[in-house]
Amino acid sequence: MLVVGIIGILAAVAIPAYQDYVYRARVGEAFALANVAQRAVVEHFDRWGRLPADNAAAGLPAPDAARGSYVASVSIRDGVVEVRFLPSAKELSKGVLYLRPATHRKITSVPILWTCKPGVETAEGYELAAGPQADLVLPKYLPAACR
Repeated sequence: MLVVGIIGILAAVAIPAYQDYVYRARVGEAFALANVAQRAVVEHFDRWGRLPADNAAAGLPAPDAARGSYVASVSIRDGVVEVRFLPSAKELSKGVLYLRPATHRKITSVPILWTCKPGVETAEGYELAAGPQADLVLPKYLPAACR
């Protein structure tokens, strides 16, 4: 009976931790797919000195062309990369992840800084692209750099 009790306690601790790990892996897929869009935004900014308005301006296919096991679409809106999750990812079904670029106000040759935190301060001289102030993905599922 003691062994059954110990196994029950271990399961009660391990199962939620494993579920969080699985959800973070699903969000990791979103970051991997968003990486292509981020590079396209950087290339467009390097060439034209402004952020692209949408996927077409950045030279990317339609938003729903970038799909994954848990990601429904990856789109660009005024330089902000928006990743939407599929409804089948029940814990992330309302999840939208926003990656916002920060560009230097005066020097366009300076690299773009990316942030996934809402309401974050940027380095001096950088201006954060206008976009949503809140993500719908729970912070505990985001990578450590985004929390």
